[in-house]
Amino acid sequence: MNFYCRLILCAVLASLSAACGVTGEKAKPPPQCPIVGILDDTARARYFADPANPDFDMLAYDVELRNAALISCEWRKDKVVSKIRFEAAARIGPGARSDTVEIPMFIALIDPEGKPLAKVPSTEKIKFSVEKPLQRFAREVKDIYITPEDGKKSGDYEILLGIQLTRAQLDFNRNSARQPARPNIKELLR
Repeated sequence: MNFYCRLILCAVLASLSAACGVTGEKAKPPPQCPIVGILDDTARARYFADPANPDFDMLAYDVELRNAALISCEWRKDKVVSKIRFEAAARIGPGARSDTVEIPMFIALIDPEGKPLAKVPSTEKIKFSVEKPLQRFAREVKDIYITPEDGKKSGDYEILLGIQLTRAQLDFNRNSARQPARPNIKELLR
């Protein structure tokens, strides 16, 4: 093998070892992605024409969150940044006074012990028409940051979505489903 062939071979091998990370630098492992879900007690909201009298004949709007999922997560410096997607459906009822409703929602970050760390409120505006009394939609939420505490893994955190309910709506949901409340839900409802 002549000198030039050896030189080219060395250059190729050096570039391959650099591409594989053999240069001594430690590559950060891919993050463990957080768990994404919908808080059961707050997955559905029913709005009645008279909130004090929940009569299904006067149901104004019925909204349900569905299918929350993680799209991606990656390291940005010392934080794990996630992008999520959720789907929802809303139906207008006979008690509606408007063809538009604004639904208060939230995204909460829960630590590995089940304690809420952050809660970000948002509003989803839904417009109905005579032709479309049922609206289905999907939304993406990006840039959800998690800075894992010392000794904790980013995969042990949760991102939970929900509809911000009144106490009466929450009680209605619980009585309808007869499901036990999740720990620390009182902190999320503040």
